[in-house]
Amino acid sequence: MFRINRENLRNSHEGPWLLLDIIMLGLLLLNLLFLLFDGLYNTAFIRDSLNAWSPAFVNFYDPIHKNFIL
Repeated sequence: MFRINRENLRNSHEGPWLLLDIIMLGLLLLNLLFLLFDGLYNTAFIRDSLNAWSPAFVNFYDPIHKNFIL
């Protein structure tokens, strides 16, 4: 298992850079999930299911989807 030696991390002053890397990975994951959701939203099955479940969400997301560049 991957372990982080906190004492060495504190002494090397790399903690802020590690935090920045973790934040960037989180943003990357969020972006990939948004791309996946928009790709699935493009299918009629998902769009119709969401429309039956929450028409307000479809009304909210439809302009976003139309302007989404893939």
